[in-house]
Amino acid sequence: MGNTFYFDWEISLISFLQDLLGKNGVRLFSFFSFFGEEIFLVFLIGLFYWGIDRHKGRVLAMSVLFAGVFNSMIKNIFLRNRPYLVSDEIDLLKPVDPNADPMDIAAQGYSFPSGHSANVTAAFTALFLLFRKRGLLVIGVILSLLTGISRFVLGAHFPSDVLAGWACGILTVLLTHYLQKRFERKRLYLILILICLPGLFYCRSSDYFSEYGILLGFFAGDLYAERFNGFSYTDNHFYQIIRTLGGALIIVGVNALLKVPFDREFLESAALLPFLFRTFRYFLGTFLAIGIYPYLFSVFGKKTTDQRSRRG
Repeated sequence: MGNTFYFDWEISLISFLQDLLGKNGVRLFSFFSFFGEEIFLVFLIGLFYWGIDRHKGRVLAMSVLFAGVFNSMIKNIFLRNRPYLVSDEIDLLKPVDPNADPMDIAAQGYSFPSGHSANVTAAFTALFLLFRKRGLLVIGVILSLLTGISRFVLGAHFPSDVLAGWACGILTVLLTHYLQKRFERKRLYLILILICLPGLFYCRSSDYFSEYGILLGFFAGDLYAERFNGFSYTDNHFYQIIRTLGGALIIVGVNALLKVPFDREFLESAALLPFLFRTFRYFLGTFLAIGIYPYLFSVFGKKTTDQRSRRG
C-alpha cells in the first residue's frame, strides 16, 4: 500500500489534539483546512486573473500550480501512508476526497509532504513577492500555520508532512520567481511543464494528474488568450466575483460533463488510462476558462483594455 515511517511523538500529538479539541475544535480546523484546498486556490487565482490584474493572476497561478504538481511528485516518491492508516489511535476526520473510500490511496493520496500546507504557503509567498506588503506576510504566516496544524488535527497528515509542505511551498515559489526573471513567458511555461512531466511515468495518485491538467490548461489558455489584444477588466468588485464564479463553474462543469459517458469503476481506477483522462478533463476545462471565457468579458462592467495584461 505504501511506506510507513514516523516519529512516535507525532502519533501521540495527533491523538492528544483530537481528544482535546472534540467535535467543535474539529469543525474549526476543518474551516482552516479550506485555505489549502483546490476550490479556494482556483477562486483566488481566478479573482486576480479574470477580475483584478491579469499579470499578477498569471504569476500567482504559475507559483501555486507548480507548487501543487511538484508536491504531488514528491508524494509519489516517498509513498508515505497517512497516519490513520498506520495507527488505530488516529481518526480520519476529513478525507481528502470525501466521495472515495478512505482506504483508497489512489484517491486520497499519500501523506508526505502536505499538499494543503504547500498550497497555502505558495499562494501567500507569491502574493507577498508581488505586493511586498507586511500585512500580506502576516496573514500568510498565520493562515499557513493554521492550515498546516489543521491537517494533522484532522488525521490526514503527520506534523513532519506539514513542515515539508511549508518548505515545498516556499522553495517552489522562489524557484518560479527566479526563473521568471531569466526567461520570457513561453519558455518559462515550457520549463515548468518539463519539470513536472516525469510524474506521468511514476505517479499513481489522482492529485498529480488533476493538478498537471490544470497547469497545462492554464498555460495553454493564457497563451491562446494572447491571440486577441488583452481583455477588458473591471474595478467593480461585484463583477470581479461574478467573473470568478463563472470561470470556476466552467472548470467544474466541463470536468463533470466529460465524466458522464464513463462508469464509476473506470473513473476511479488507478490505471494509467483513467489517470490520463483525468488530466485531459482538467486541462480542457481550465483551457476553456482561461483561453476562451475572457471573450465574454465585454458584456460585464466597464469595457476597458487591460494594459497590465501585456506585461510579463
